[in-house]
This record gives sequence, C-alpha cells and structure tokens, in this order.
Amino acid sequence: MTHRESVLYDPTWLPHRIDPDRGEILFLRCDPDRIAAASFIDGRTDIGVGSSLALPIADLLRQPLPSRPTCRFLFHIGFCGSTLLSRLIEAPGHVRVLREPNIFADLANYRAALDRRESNAEMSDRLVQHICLLLHRPWSPGEIMVVKPSNWANNLLPSIMSAGPLKAIFLTMTRPAFLQAVCRGGSDRLAFAARAAVHLSSRGTRDASQVSGALARKGDDLDRLLALTLVLHAIQQRAFEKAMKQSGQNEVRLLHGEGLRTDPRHLARQAMQTLAVPQPMLADTVAYWSGRNAKAPDQAYSVQDERDADGRAATAIGDRMEAALQWANEALGN
Repeated sequence: MTHRESVLYDPTWLPHRIDPDRGEILFLRCDPDRIAAASFIDGRTDIGVGSSLALPIADLLRQPLPSRPTCRFLFHIGFCGSTLLSRLIEAPGHVRVLREPNIFADLANYRAALDRRESNAEMSDRLVQHICLLLHRPWSPGEIMVVKPSNWANNLLPSIMSAGPLKAIFLTMTRPAFLQAVCRGGSDRLAFAARAAVHLSSRGTRDASQVSGALARKGDDLDRLLALTLVLHAIQQRAFEKAMKQSGQNEVRLLHGEGLRTDPRHLARQAMQTLAVPQPMLADTVAYWSGRNAKAPDQAYSVQDERDADGRAATAIGDRMEAALQWANEALGN
C-alpha cells in the first residue's frame, strides 16, 4: 500500500479543502484531541499537526474505501443550538462529533457554482458521497462518528442523502424563533444569513424568486436583511422536507432547537435514539454544558443572558422584526 493509499484508511488524515480548478483535494493530518475540543473544524481552529497531502480528485474517486459505514449526521438551519446538541451527544471513546468540517463548505461552494452554470453535477455528487464515507472512519475501535455540517452546506443534502445507509437529525426552529436568534447576534449574523440565503438559492427557481423578493422589499438595508433572514429559513425548511422525503428506509427525525432551552436532556435523548449512539454520562454532560458557551467553552452561558439579549434586540428593532414577519407571512406563506 502506498502512502497516498494509506491516507484513505487513516482517519487522522482529514479531507479538509477542495480545489476544483486544480482538481485536487487536500488532506490535513489532525490531532484527535484538537478535533474533540474544537467547536468548529472549518479553518477557524488549529487542528493540524503540520502535515498535508494533495490528492487528485479523479484518483480519490477510483480508490475503494475500507468500508461503507452507516453515516450519522446532525443537520441544522443555523443559530438553533446545534453546537450545544453536538456537545451533549458526544461521549469520549464512544461517540465523536466532527463539527462543521471545512470540506463541506468548499463542496457547497463548488456545487453552487455548478448550479449557477447549470453544469453536470454527477462528479460533485460522487465526490460528496465519497467524502461522507471518509469522514465516518472511526478514530478508535468501536467509536461511532457523527458529522455536523455547516448549514452553508444544506445545498448538498440531496447528494448526502444518497451516500448510503444513514441516520440523521434535522434541527430547526420556528420562523419567529429563528429571526430572534439571528437578530440576537447583531449585524454579523444578519449579514451571514443574507449571504447564506443567496448561496442556498442557487438550486431552485422558487428559492431564487424569494431572494429577489426580499432584495426588492421596500424600506432600508435592515428591512431587506430581515427579509433575507426569513427567506433563508424558508429555503432550509423546504430543503429539510425534501431530504426527509428522500430518506427512504433511513432513520431521520426533525427536532426543534427551542427545546434546548427548556429541556436539553430530553432533546438530546431524542437525538441519541434516532442516531443510535450511547451517552453513558448524559446527566453529567448536560450539567457541565448548562453554564458554558458550547461555541466558546471558556466563556460562561446562561439562558437568562440569552433572554436579555433577545430583549435588547426587541427594544432596538422589535417593530422592524414584527413587520418582517408580517411580510414573510404574505410573501413566503406559512
């Protein structure tokens, strides 16, 4: 076995970047402890140990994989508590969660570019499915892998759902709760939501039409950003509905992130049941994360602080948020 072939069998070689122009995929040698600690492995966190290797995509697709494991995914619409849920279901030695691998963001951008050009996406589909299997290689004997892609990659759902046997959680929120969560995060979240709506609209004429409607909405930039946020919610809801219908015999479940505020232990148990993963220390894990920020573990968290942030957003732009929801009811439907 050559060194390049061995990369496919060693999970510490993580598929990390894709360069469609060069026809290459970059594997990064990673440290298991850094992977476990990272809130995101999308390039914001140093997870490498200094080695990398580029493989031609064509060569990768020709190589047989060591196995076809049952893939487990935690899909989400963004800002709905998916990072916290991933922390709650993770159990060292039993369950490892890969949070937002950068490779999915690259693949999502590649797929969106193909969609805009109306190009044949067969190679993209095969590559997505190959990457899904690579990310599910266990890092230790008996360990179960769960992958939580970024919501930026929700345009890949049709390809991912065809990867083979899988179990999946689709984490969503109601329309008002999603708008509230985005506004809670201020201008940065609103800007991301707007970009994501445009990005995810590349696959469907209805999606693109709704983005155009939001951009044409009367008012100022804030009014249009709020409208795009609600279009993003609608696009992702439709994508989830289609993916769940596509699931066939696979085990999938729709959960609402609002439950993480009221009863995180119950919601985690529902997710674990669907994903068929053990969590022998669930009560202790819930207690541990109840006072910590799941995205920044060194920072404190409380439900009351989050509610206070909601209150500040409501005071500042509550009337604009309500108007945006009324616009969405008319323009997007219920």
